[in-house]
Amino acid sequence: MADKVQFIETDAAATLADFVADYEALSGKVLQPAQAEQLLIQAAVNRITLLKIGINEAANQNLVAFAIGAALEYLGQLVGVTRLTPAAAECIIRFTLVGGHGPLNIPAGLRVQSIDGQLIFVTTESHSVTEDDTYADIPATCTTEGKSGNEYAPGAISVILDPQAYVSTAANTDTTNGGSDAETDDEMRERTQLAPAQFSVAGPEDAYKFFAKGAHPLIIDVAVTSPDPGDVHIYPFLLNGEAPSTEIIDAVNAACNDKKVRPLTDTVFVEGPTQIDYDIEVELILLTDAVEAVVVAAVTANIEAFKNYRKTKLGIDTLRNQILKCCIVDGMYDAVVVQPAADIVVAKNEFTNPLTTTITVTGTHDE
Repeated sequence: MADKVQFIETDAAATLADFVADYEALSGKVLQPAQAEQLLIQAAVNRITLLKIGINEAANQNLVAFAIGAALEYLGQLVGVTRLTPAAAECIIRFTLVGGHGPLNIPAGLRVQSIDGQLIFVTTESHSVTEDDTYADIPATCTTEGKSGNEYAPGAISVILDPQAYVSTAANTDTTNGGSDAETDDEMRERTQLAPAQFSVAGPEDAYKFFAKGAHPLIIDVAVTSPDPGDVHIYPFLLNGEAPSTEIIDAVNAACNDKKVRPLTDTVFVEGPTQIDYDIEVELILLTDAVEAVVVAAVTANIEAFKNYRKTKLGIDTLRNQILKCCIVDGMYDAVVVQPAADIVVAKNEFTNPLTTTITVTGTHDE
């Protein structure tokens, strides 16, 4: 990101020099450092400098690149962008029935708590069962919005808070997913910068990206390709490379197929991006006086940051030289990248997914 705009000068030393020069010219006196007038002028300059800094900050809030919070939201409104609200995680809960029951109606709104006591999921629809049914699978939504409701494994949502006749147990059958926090300033800023593309009627790449990103707050990147005339392939990408759920695919499809969005000549296909797995293995030669644990920890931290960045965007190549750069820390003499065996160059709808990291110290060497 570019530096903030300096609308007015905030150099306190320059302001002080101007004040002193003006005072001396008007009074005909030469100010000394300990004089009361000098101290009063310095106090005034400090206040004025703070005011100038505040003016610069306020002025920068009128620029999309630097606006935050409510200021960014008001700028977004000018181009039809509003902050995406948080979403609650979802799952399917299986209610097991005891034998001998007749036809039943399991009402909506039943609460089932996680076994750790942190979250509650509520069924979103009623369900009728026949006398032959042994269980009922019912969709449920977390009462707490945000990512905290994600990643509860099957069976982790199983404490029935609203007992029902003939219902013996309850448990989620799939891993909870779909929860998302409110859109961050950086995420909203990126959509706001893409927003002008939505006003085109030609169906440009950035327009499809804009509408796809606005379909769900979990989407952090989008690739758009057109391998054949009239065919538009859209690939939503989620944080950490998670595969987009059916709900997210459907949401993007709906957003990009809206009659006010899609040109009549386009056929839109929405699918998950392609994941390319690989391992990282490096061999290190340390300086003789280096502390192995310290060097390995530093290299490990660099490689983890390298891996995490590649889980934030599509189309980022993984080059062996980039991994080698991660190994250049204090105490290192030389390093060899064993895996990947070659550079991994990806298409715009692909992402590299680093799996295991192996760091081996093979020897030492004098400087």
